[in-house]
Amino acid sequence: MARKDLTPYFYSHPDEYGDGLALGNGEVTLFELVQAYTVIAQMGSYKPLSFIDGEH
Repeated sequence: MARKDLTPYFYSHPDEYGDGLALGNGEVTLFELVQAYTVIAQMGSYKPLSFIDGEH
């Protein structure tokens, strides 16, 4: 199975954040954070997140 790229967005586009990225102004979306924790919980196995429409 190929390794899934879980690189946060700001690592892929550092020019949008400038020098402040070294000071911590890069943000991780909630989706990226949940996906990363899901991989950890599954012992390194990637499973795409899915959404349920209409649930409150």
